[in-house]
Amino acid sequence: MRGSSELSLEVLDVVMPSVGCGDGAEYAQTLAKFVDAHGRRIGDALVDYGGGSAYEGDFNYVLFRQPVSLILWERIENAPMALTGCVRGTEFERLWAREGGFALAAGSIGGPGSSVG
Repeated sequence: MRGSSELSLEVLDVVMPSVGCGDGAEYAQTLAKFVDAHGRRIGDALVDYGGGSAYEGDFNYVLFRQPVSLILWERIENAPMALTGCVRGTEFERLWAREGGFALAAGSIGGPGSSVG
């Protein structure tokens, strides 16, 4: 299953309030720094859990196939409580509530001292 622009846009609508006020360029810099700092681990996670992996058809890992996954990983790392508040009561909450899946695997992205690791 490939990424879905429609699903990514739905997820963005839910999670972007966790970014708070500010312009898009400021958040783009935050995201770029996150990817720079964790690029190798992000790549490893995509290989381990993304398209073409043993987990490709598993619902728990559907977000690994979405373009929005980098934003989600950054929010899990830098603003987990704000992100939790945004997804609470939405259809995406079950992706966090299920054992395993995106949020658990994303914990391997942050590394030592990570708020998710």
